[in-house]
Amino acid sequence: MKTGKMAEGRLQASLEQSLQYSLIISALAAVLWGYYTWSFKKMVVTYAMGVLCTLVVIIPDWTFFARHPSEWGFPMPSDKQSAIAQKARFHALNHSLKYAQRFNFYPIRFIGFTLSYGYIIYSTWKYMTT
Repeated sequence: MKTGKMAEGRLQASLEQSLQYSLIISALAAVLWGYYTWSFKKMVVTYAMGVLCTLVVIIPDWTFFARHPSEWGFPMPSDKQSAIAQKARFHALNHSLKYAQRFNFYPIRFIGFTLSYGYIIYSTWKYMTT
């Protein structure tokens, strides 16, 4: 149990560090693009897009949202024994079909995110280069 918490702590620390690096890279890219184009508006749009993309990718707790929406109101178990104990404690979970699994791949969600981010990045790039 202790090693699970330590691994989770290391994961949280690495996510925090990658968030900080991503925000710094977004700021540097915005300053360089603003200097190159001499446009404050394009600099702000570049920074906002960098922060938005960073927040969407890094911040959410994807394992929490991978569960069925009816289970979002209950705590997420860390292992099999606590999942069994939690199902015994919360009777509403006995009727749910799906329980949380890590690293699920959802093709429809992946295609949706790819298309929407691709369009946003493409339209932003067209704006920035004009």
